[in-house]
Amino acid sequence: SMKQAVLSSGIPSSRVCDTLDEALVFAEDVLIALENSFLLEDDLDETTRQFKLHRSPSTESAHDEEKLLALRYLEKLCPSASEEDVEALLSPFTRERYTSGDVLWTQGSSSDCCKLLVMGSLLSILEDGSCMEDIPAGSTIGELGLVHRTERLSTVTCVSDRAVLFSLSRESWEDLLKTQPGLANHILHLVVHYLAHRVQHVSNRVLESRSLPV
Repeated sequence: SMKQAVLSSGIPSSRVCDTLDEALVFAEDVLIALENSFLLEDDLDETTRQFKLHRSPSTESAHDEEKLLALRYLEKLCPSASEEDVEALLSPFTRERYTSGDVLWTQGSSSDCCKLLVMGSLLSILEDGSCMEDIPAGSTIGELGLVHRTERLSTVTCVSDRAVLFSLSRESWEDLLKTQPGLANHILHLVVHYLAHRVQHVSNRVLESRSLPV
């Protein structure tokens, strides 16, 4: 029944709201739960939930909701980009869906795209098993290989029941470089951010492996 579908998504069947905006968000949550309860899982943070205030009501499809989340994540990843730039940057990305156990790519394979994880979770693993890292929603993967044409540095696997990603192909990336270099710079900034993250990660591992003098 409708009530059971709503309750199974963790949403109460009724609520007294203090403001019209709060009531609209609650009503939209109910509609989304009936359409696709996966969109309301815990990995959607509070800022994403607040972003729903900016969308048109109940006629949106699940794909429209995923695109809005992708835009929200890109806004966070590219803080210097305007709203128009973020929308233009997402336009060449294509939606992909994976299920648990699917391998997105293997270590050593050619880098032909980068991806934005919108829903679900992934796992990055080195072939020798020496290191693995969880990849949460809101992360980009593969941007270093796409920009510098390096081979994949790890194997990436889907570890959630479902995962939705938006993918930028090499062809679209090269077209972006030629026709809209300003937008392409945002991807280059993501590469710099990724490299800084990896340096910090390696530094932390080195420090953890050293014994402090007694």
